[in-house]
Amino acid sequence: FEASVRLGKASCIMCSYNAETFGYGMLGPGRQSGAIPSCANRYMLTDLAQTAWGFNGYIVSDCYAVNRILDRHHYADSVADAIEATLGAGMDLECGNTLSTSAMQEMYENSSTPNDFDTHLIRLFEVQLRLGWADSPAAAPWSRWGMSVVDSHQHRELALRAAEESLVLLENDAGLLPWSDEKVKTLAVLGPHAKATVAMKGNYAGTPPFLISPCVGLAAYADVDCTSPPSCTVTSPVGQCWTTEAMAAVAKSDAIVLAVGLDSSTQEYEGHDREDLRLPEGQRQLLAMVRAAARKAGKPLAVVLLSGSVVDLELEKGDRGFAAPVAVLWAGYPGQAGGAAIASALFGHCNKFGRLPITWYSNSYTATVALDDYAMRPNRSRHYPGRTHRFFTGQPLYRFGHGLRYGHFDRTHFSAKVIFASQPPHGTAQLEVAVRASVRSSGKHPGDEVLLLFGAPPNAGLCGRPQQELLAFWRLHDLSPGETRHVHETLPLKVFELTDSQAQRRPAFGTWRLWLGDERGAATSTIDLDLLSSEPLSEGALWNCELDVDGLEKSPQEV
Repeated sequence: FEASVRLGKASCIMCSYNAETFGYGMLGPGRQSGAIPSCANRYMLTDLAQTAWGFNGYIVSDCYAVNRILDRHHYADSVADAIEATLGAGMDLECGNTLSTSAMQEMYENSSTPNDFDTHLIRLFEVQLRLGWADSPAAAPWSRWGMSVVDSHQHRELALRAAEESLVLLENDAGLLPWSDEKVKTLAVLGPHAKATVAMKGNYAGTPPFLISPCVGLAAYADVDCTSPPSCTVTSPVGQCWTTEAMAAVAKSDAIVLAVGLDSSTQEYEGHDREDLRLPEGQRQLLAMVRAAARKAGKPLAVVLLSGSVVDLELEKGDRGFAAPVAVLWAGYPGQAGGAAIASALFGHCNKFGRLPITWYSNSYTATVALDDYAMRPNRSRHYPGRTHRFFTGQPLYRFGHGLRYGHFDRTHFSAKVIFASQPPHGTAQLEVAVRASVRSSGKHPGDEVLLLFGAPPNAGLCGRPQQELLAFWRLHDLSPGETRHVHETLPLKVFELTDSQAQRRPAFGTWRLWLGDERGAATSTIDLDLLSSEPLSEGALWNCELDVDGLEKSPQEV
């Protein structure tokens, strides 16, 4: 958020439905353990965004978030209180009906400081004026843009590139992929998402000019037998998808594509939480049957997974020795060009895979962590493993940042060292970290590599500190076989800040261990940030806790 404001010059911030356990509001502490609703949190909206970050725009509520201050958070007892709490916090505009014309008129007439309303109006009008609202069409550059620029060739190329670069190759047993269009000439494509179109949009999507399904995309590379009747949906019994026609297609094909997953209309959407990380029962059975059939027929199998969140395919349940080797491609909800991107990736015409942006937990995680337990940090006393790659102490299904690609991209060099920036006009020299990395493509496939720079702070995993932080990332485009590409980057001290127990960011001085990739240990470097430290370098510098002689916490605390 800070980067969006400081660097991106955002013109609008939306305050959300939740409440924060830090900050303050015009009506005092909240009634839910003191938490302040986001749209009433003056620290967040005014002190932080506007004063500290220099935000120059307007703040709008999420739709009906102000209502929830009344009926969900019970922070305000009346409409007048809700208006006072939100406008006083720094919100300028509501999506909803609490700040109605009549309510606002009454507040204005009874206000002892009516000029305060001008502050909000000025912010709203300033943004409209920036957009040319009061200018003649000749003076407003955006007025020259009409529908003729929509769905241009460049737009379609961007949609395809976005889909290609967001695909994540989770599994590729025995180098099963990519397929050669010289060897794989016939394909059996089955499963509830074989003909997916609308499902590829996800939710909150516009109306695209077209939607390319996996079947249509794959037809550009092979003779496709697409056996996915309308009765085969994400929630169908297995018999609706594993039909006689599907079995026949598998038997006569050179390879198999099984398109499974979730959707944003029945499985995952706003206001609906999943209680199980597996596929629906019918799809679990379908996956097992197709793998068994592929094994028996000696056919390569690629599973294409559409979902917006974690899906545990349970591939580890002893199946690997008894079922066909499998490649798994997570496509997310890839949009209008999704089928084309999927097909291009399976046949090796595109090697631009991304990496997982979230930790993938196994289904057993749902039995360990309650859905409404939002604690990030682990707690040994109650056997709580924590959340996200920064704190999770268990074994993930796939790590944050996991992602395979075709060929090999070797880290031939990696180093990091502390440097001092040039003397600024006022104050002392700024501490920075210079990172150098080299990557060589040693395989036969050209493609992109995505580098993730992780860091373990001093006393990682202790006293509320994370185990690791993602410090930076880079995508190296179109590396040719044998080519070496270099990364030279200077990271500011701000990158090495951690959040303390009062939600304040402070540099974590001490020894950091840095590494490239999603696995710890490869291409590591160590830097020492003690040079400018003015605080005691105690293990509990950021959090109030003590360590015993073995370096373990005596009394772990959570916030």
